Amino acid sequence: MTYAELIKQGIAAKKMSLGQVCMKLAKKDLWVDRAILSKLQNGNLPPAKDHINKALAEIIEIDEIELRLAAARELIPSELFELIRSTGNQEIKGEGSHGGKNRVQNHY
Repeated sequence: MTYAELIKQGIAAKKMSLGQVCMKLAKKDLWVDRAILSKLQNGNLPPAKDHINKALAEIIEIDEIELRLAAARELIPSELFELIRSTGNQEIKGEGSHGGKNRVQNHY
């Protein structure tokens, strides 16, 4: 199931309006406009950031991991997604110049 389908079905199953979902997000200090939420559930925007997806999954009572994976599947190239999935929990080799930490910082 796609990211948009998961959100749309979750909201419908909870019988919540987009406004109600936005209000519950706001109670968690996450400000998402109804128009943005509408575009997310209709597939007209790329998936939201991870912290929003975690809260959204909790609010509409859908599987958090499934939603986060659906978002990742749509945000990263399919070959990279499959590589990550195929390696499972294997430790990433190579320390690089990050002092033993393999991190990518997101500045937005």
